[in-house]
Amino acid sequence: MDDTDPSSNVNNIDMSTETTTEVDKNEETSLPKAKRQKKSTVWLEFKDVKDADGTVKISCNHCRRCSRKAKNPTSQLHRHLQHCANHLRAKAMKERENSMQTQLGFCPVVLIQHRIQLYKMGSLTWKL
Repeated sequence: MDDTDPSSNVNNIDMSTETTTEVDKNEETSLPKAKRQKKSTVWLEFKDVKDADGTVKISCNHCRRCSRKAKNPTSQLHRHLQHCANHLRAKAMKERENSMQTQLGFCPVVLIQHRIQLYKMGSLTWKL
């Protein structure tokens, strides 16, 4: 007779939906948080490395010095780059290359040769 009683069926259905909603709530809380993107330019000079025991460390691309991953390491990495000899050397070389490119210009010999060619063609009427 329990099968014919409609109130008992409703209770069973309600209880089953309640348990599924509880499970859904638990699943939502157990999902891992999405990782945030590293926005600082400091992270271009470093990379994450896993040790043999599985711990994640941060390695400098210039001196290969490793440090353990702190909670907020960006400030520490800025300080490391200010004192890292290999990074400073690479930075100085890059600045030197950039400054050499801005100093390039026309050689005076090339300008004189160009004027001579123009004079021979008759476009230039001044004497050398």
